[in-house]
Amino acid sequence: MNKCCVALLIAVLSFFKVSAAYEPYSQWMIFAGNYAFLDNKITKKINFSGGQDVTAMVEQANGNHVFGVAGVGLFVYDGKKMEQLKTPSDCFANYSDIISLATDSKNTL
Repeated sequence: MNKCCVALLIAVLSFFKVSAAYEPYSQWMIFAGNYAFLDNKITKKINFSGGQDVTAMVEQANGNHVFGVAGVGLFVYDGKKMEQLKTPSDCFANYSDIISLATDSKNTL
């Protein structure tokens, strides 16, 4: 290999090493109504009002996590407790599968 290829290879490997070292503050895994953080330690049961299919999740700018639960609605976790968001009775989130969620810098869903 010539010096240029070696330098490029080193740069690419350095990039991936830095990228692999990055870890977000928390990662969620949802399964059968439980949640786990990055270390995969299940901390407690979550009550999703009978629903267990989490179809969407977003982290708001304030650090809250909002979950869309199929056919049940929206739930927010503030770091201490999980609560169901109050939505109008005819809101699509109460009856349909939410396939994506987004939020802005003002924490608006």
